[in-house]
Amino acid sequence: MDTIRRAVTLLDDTDWEVGLQNLTEISEVITTTFQGELGGPIPPDELLEIAVSTATPARHAAAEAIVRAEMETGAAGRYYSDLAAYRMIGARLAIAAGDAERARTLWADACRFLTAYGWHKDITIYELLDPLPSLIAADHGRGRAAVAAVQPLCERVSLHTDGKETRWAPWRWWELLADADPVALARLAAPALFAECNMPNALLHEARYNLWQRWYAAADGVIAASLRLTLETPLDKADAPPWRSSPKTPPTSR
Repeated sequence: MDTIRRAVTLLDDTDWEVGLQNLTEISEVITTTFQGELGGPIPPDELLEIAVSTATPARHAAAEAIVRAEMETGAAGRYYSDLAAYRMIGARLAIAAGDAERARTLWADACRFLTAYGWHKDITIYELLDPLPSLIAADHGRGRAAVAAVQPLCERVSLHTDGKETRWAPWRWWELLADADPVALARLAAPALFAECNMPNALLHEARYNLWQRWYAAADGVIAASLRLTLETPLDKADAPPWRSSPKTPPTSR
C-alpha cells in the first residue's frame, strides 16, 4: 500500500480522481474477507485512508463521493468496527473541508457502531433482549412495541459481527415475538414458509414451535393438537404420553 500511496501522491488533480476511481474498482474485485475481516492487496478501508490523506481542497468533492459510496454500498457483511472506521475517516475529511457539523454527525455514528458490538463473543445485543420478557409481562403494549423496535438490530447484528454469540439473536427475537404478539408471528412466518414450502427454514419452523409451546394450553384442544402435528419437533415435554392398549384378557376355559 505504501507504493500505491506514493503513486497517488504524485498525481495531479485530474488524474487523481481517475486514479482513485480505478483503484476503487480494482479493490471491489480483489478484496477478500476471512470471517468478516477485510483482506487483499487493496482493502477498501486503506484505500479510503489514501483518498482522505491525499485530498487537496480541489479534491474534496471527489474524495467525499468515494467515502460516501463505501459507507452506503460497501457496508454489507462488514463488522461494526469497520463501519465505525469508515465514519471516522469521513469525519477527518469533513474537518479538512471545514464541515464541522458533518464531522460531528459521523463521529457520533462511529461511537454508536463501536458500542453496538465489541469483538469476539460479544453479547451486547442480549442486554436489550433479556429485559423484554419482564416488560411484556408488566405492560403488554409497550413490550410488543419494544420487540418490534429491536427486530432490525437482531437481523443486522449477525451480518456485521463474527457470529460467535450473536447468531442466536434472531432466534431469541422470534421467541419474544411468540410471547408478545402471537398473531404477528403467524402472519409473518406462514407466508414465508408457504412461498418456499419445499425449502428448509429452521428459523421459521422453530418460530412456529415457539408459538405453539407458548399458547397451546390456552388454545382449543383440537386446534392445539392439530397444530402440534404440523411441527417438526419429534417430541416435546408437553406432549401427552403415548397411548398403549391394555393387554388382552386371556380366554376363559369352558
